[in-house]
Amino acid sequence: MNERIRTAVDAHPVAWFFVLTYAISWGAWLAPILGLREPLATLGYAVGGFGPFVAAGIVAW
Repeated sequence: MNERIRTAVDAHPVAWFFVLTYAISWGAWLAPILGLREPLATLGYAVGGFGPFVAAGIVAW
């Protein structure tokens, strides 16, 4: 990981957690919002639900 990014995440972990949580969740939820076909829409809901978990893993790494 880039050292500047790691320093920023280490300095403000809670802020980065919220930014990543929203970015991952809403990014995944775009599929159902945009009306894509059913397998992608259901997958978008499922992946978006794990946004906080993935964000916590990234920040803790």
